Amino acid sequence: MKIINYDSTNRYVLGLGLKMSFLGNIKEFDESDDIELYLERLHQYFKANSVKDDAKAPILLTLIGPKPYGVLRNLVSPKTVDSLDFDTIVKELKSHYAPKKLVISERFKFYKRDQLPSESISNYVVELKQLASQCNFNSFLEEALRDRLVCGVNNEAIQRKLLTEHSLTFTKAVELAVSMELASNELKSFHSDSSASNVNKVSQRKVERKCTCCGEVNHGWVNCKYKNYSCNVCKKKGHLAKICRKKNVSYNFSSHDNGNKPRGRSSSRTRFKHSQGKNRKNVNQVNFENSEVGLSEGTQNLSLYKVDTVNTLSQPFQVKVVIEGKLVSAEIDTGAGRTVMAQSVFSKLFPNFYLCKSNVRLNTYMKEPIQVAGEAIVNVSLPDKLECNRPKGKTLSLLVIKSVEKLPTLIGRDWIKSLGLDLNSVKSYNDSETILSNELVKENPASKSKVECRLKPESDVSVIEPNLIEVGKVVMKLKTKYPDVFKPGFGLIKNFEAKLICKPNTVPTFYKARPVPFSMKSVVKQELQKLKDNGIIEPVSHSDWASCIVVVPKPNSDQIRICGDFKNVNQCLKTEHYPLPTMEDLFQPLTNGKVFTVLDISNAFQQLKVSEDSRPFLTINTHVGLFRYTRLPFGISSAPSIYQSIMDQVLQGIPNCGCYIDDVIISAENFASCKARVELVLSRLQDYGITVNESKCKFFEPKVEYLGYIIDAEGLHPVLDKVEALKQAKSPQNVTELKAYLGLLNYYHKFIPNLSTKLEPLYRLLHSKAKFVFCKEQIDTFVNSKTWLEKYNVLSHYDDTKELVLCCDASSVGVGAVISNRDSNGNEKPIHFASRTLSKHEQNYAHIEREALAIMFGLKKFHRYLYGRSFVLQTDNKSLSIILDPSKCIPPMSAMRIQRWALLLSSYNYKVEFCKGKDIAHADYLSRAPLSNTNDPVSCEINFLSPTKCEPLSSYDIAAETKKDAMLSKILDLTLAGWPNQVDKEFEPYFKRKNELTIEQGCILWGNRVIIPS
Repeated sequence: MKIINYDSTNRYVLGLGLKMSFLGNIKEFDESDDIELYLERLHQYFKANSVKDDAKAPILLTLIGPKPYGVLRNLVSPKTVDSLDFDTIVKELKSHYAPKKLVISERFKFYKRDQLPSESISNYVVELKQLASQCNFNSFLEEALRDRLVCGVNNEAIQRKLLTEHSLTFTKAVELAVSMELASNELKSFHSDSSASNVNKVSQRKVERKCTCCGEVNHGWVNCKYKNYSCNVCKKKGHLAKICRKKNVSYNFSSHDNGNKPRGRSSSRTRFKHSQGKNRKNVNQVNFENSEVGLSEGTQNLSLYKVDTVNTLSQPFQVKVVIEGKLVSAEIDTGAGRTVMAQSVFSKLFPNFYLCKSNVRLNTYMKEPIQVAGEAIVNVSLPDKLECNRPKGKTLSLLVIKSVEKLPTLIGRDWIKSLGLDLNSVKSYNDSETILSNELVKENPASKSKVECRLKPESDVSVIEPNLIEVGKVVMKLKTKYPDVFKPGFGLIKNFEAKLICKPNTVPTFYKARPVPFSMKSVVKQELQKLKDNGIIEPVSHSDWASCIVVVPKPNSDQIRICGDFKNVNQCLKTEHYPLPTMEDLFQPLTNGKVFTVLDISNAFQQLKVSEDSRPFLTINTHVGLFRYTRLPFGISSAPSIYQSIMDQVLQGIPNCGCYIDDVIISAENFASCKARVELVLSRLQDYGITVNESKCKFFEPKVEYLGYIIDAEGLHPVLDKVEALKQAKSPQNVTELKAYLGLLNYYHKFIPNLSTKLEPLYRLLHSKAKFVFCKEQIDTFVNSKTWLEKYNVLSHYDDTKELVLCCDASSVGVGAVISNRDSNGNEKPIHFASRTLSKHEQNYAHIEREALAIMFGLKKFHRYLYGRSFVLQTDNKSLSIILDPSKCIPPMSAMRIQRWALLLSSYNYKVEFCKGKDIAHADYLSRAPLSNTNDPVSCEINFLSPTKCEPLSSYDIAAETKKDAMLSKILDLTLAGWPNQVDKEFEPYFKRKNELTIEQGCILWGNRVIIPS
């Protein structure tokens, strides 16, 4: 029997008291560490010390530490730890500390991992390998690592080089990237070593060679007229004092150079003080482009450069301004086009001030983005002693940047100009106080530490467009005027209540309360108490009905939402049949809108009271007892329809206003009209006791996101997040992933012409008998589909004042239709695209019948737009344009199918317009790349003529003989594919009647008569 003892120095005694020392040292396992790495190190530890198998388990239990030991003890209970062998212990520890990870989650992390700004290529590769180890790539590992490295590297030059390499492997990619990174770092070190200048002047102009005599850039020293001048500093001949190398004191270009300063137009650099020599001052200059003042409707890409230096000899320009009645010390920055303030400072000074959304993008000198929290419209003035007879106060725009640090407020050129400050005559800038005057003050000892500025004429002060700068104030006034709409908490809708009707002979169902995790009990109890205090639920002692609750954590928050699981109740309730508005219903009133407001109803359903006799159905069973809802809860199947009907009544009669359940949108052609309509909506909401969630509302925006679309004056656009999701989508690996991708793409089907036909190769894989194999055709379709939304990304609003155009076309695989607005200049803007693939039966139609089918498809799809309005019907089939011309009779020998469709078309008010195929490329493309068959119901059309006896000659016999007939087989092909402009003499009899020929079950029909083959 072996006796194994252990001591505190990680040594053990074997056999008869022989003590042996272990090589190395293994610390206790920390639960934050990787158990796999710990066990690998332990294995090497055993190997180095030749530990036998029967000693591994005791050593592991000793080394692992008390806390993991206790966890292991609980895991194996009721077994004892002593009874476990080494492999069992390892298995239990791995299952607890390293549970099996989801492959899809690990791959998501892998594909989202980009190189960090300060991360080297080598470290990035190590991280990628670590992430890939959990992704189960198997044989695809090398390619996955290579692809992620190429996509994730943050150096554009390295990325461009890797993309141009043929037969690039992961090893080769790493070698190239590391070598290029090393070369780049070496080059930077060379440049940094050779640069001895300590002047931090930020400039965006090219470096040009200067004359060594006068410093100008338009000539050399040979041709310089000052080459014979003497320097006032070193007294040497051949250069001016301003470029003297021995000068070690500040030289002020605002004073004259005793005749040495060149006359004529001076360089713009002479507006600032320069100093040279060993004590060089650090100059802070900011270059800022596109510095228009005011709220911008478009996006501005601006650069905000503020260079801070250590041990600087010059202090920043300081001025005190009055912002909204509060005295604020700010730094004048002539290089900044916009005035900015840190969010931490702004929140402290103006806690209740409204921030508008800003489209300005700020970048640092190193092109790093600065996050803009919003834009505030504030009243700004200078202190009384600095006013100098100026008008009292101006309304200006202030950008607020996201920052928790107390950064200085920078006054940019917008405020400098508007407040009438001119820094051309700066004398000194060491004092924090600023004095302004109408005249320049002579330099004297008392004024050397002051900043003196010349007042600009009032006519030079920029004026901001009133409608834009008043947005913040208007919103504040609206909140003051309609306080009940913006108050926090739950509103209560007046004059309405929800009534739930139960089906007859329904048996009540009662479910017991589901167990709640111990950690969640107190949170659930608090939420129930909150709902009770707000009158949303009320306790009951008994009930015939009871549903379980579902606890849903709120995203990015420690709070929860309690919902009832009302599946049992929904089965017993009669369905509310009030229709929800379609996208077309909602977007049609937005025609000609240029200013938009979106209101979000807070806790919409829970603002609607439930009738007393409906409340028993809404009882929930919790761990603290029974409660029943007094307000309409989430989870009731009829709730959306009930709430929609009430909102439609509340907002009835308000122009250019739409509502989808709890999302209200208002549009107008200008700010004033939008303001009036918003006031009308808020007045209605206040009258009915409805409240909104202010944080989710958007006021008077030129562009808003609504129900998954971006809406502006141009029309509808896809949301960038979804477009980006499409662009970054990976190739589907199975039918489920393919359906998910197609579903996302189909959400914006109205943006993409002929989507059905385009996606036909992908829809082919959804057939039940099809094998899921991505061939070249499917790969090309998948890759191309990611770019379609970028190409077709704008749809115009339906406008009943403009001419309506319906353009239809057909191909051998699909039909497409486009409905557009046409203005007085003949320009067309699409409203909606539609397409679908043809069934096998429809693909056998004659070419002219397929063209007519496309028209019928367009009529049914856009019936709500077309019916009751005059419109133009465009087709590229000349024969069809004659047959369907409303001013002409239907030819009696036309195909029966076309005759029926022509009769249906006669109920519309239209005129036919023939266009060449190249002129209707959008509809043509839709037909050649259609969506799969839609779920629109297709009405069956049955023509019962009369019963006949079965003849000995069937359609199958005629079809077979037609294919064998030399003449008719060619006529069959021409009728299906379309006739050319000219044919041989033998086909002329058929060519003259080409519009009267159709195909049925493989037989050629002339009108309703069958052509019998010879």
